[in-house]
Amino acid sequence: STQSTWVLPDVISLTMIMSKKWCEENQATKPVDRRKGIENTASFKANGTGPFRVRERQPNVRTVFTRNGTYWGKIDGNAQEIVFTPIANPATRVAALVSGEVDVMEPVPVQDIARINAAPNARVITGPEMRTIFLGMDQKR
Repeated sequence: STQSTWVLPDVISLTMIMSKKWCEENQATKPVDRRKGIENTASFKANGTGPFRVRERQPNVRTVFTRNGTYWGKIDGNAQEIVFTPIANPATRVAALVSGEVDVMEPVPVQDIARINAAPNARVITGPEMRTIFLGMDQKR
């Protein structure tokens, strides 16, 4: 392109690179669109080199990660397994955290911060962020 792209650092960090050989061997050569229910082997069987690997994936139910024994770098922490359980309802998510059913949750509803901080086994970590909230107006009508 002849135009400069000032958002390139942000965009390039979202670009995923996969092994062509792995994709061909696992029938994962076509793009995935989870919103339309189109998934392939890449959705369920990761080929990455990060500190954790996908062991099990049940869409909208749970994803289980296990420590990658061949990871090239130092892994901070002592977690051997991480289970990600999507909980869509904010009240149910907070109840799961306060009861000890889950160890971490995000996002935390602002109205529940005091309740979570009052629980003996949980606390909310807050801090400044660089997020921009944009409110667009329809200027054409």
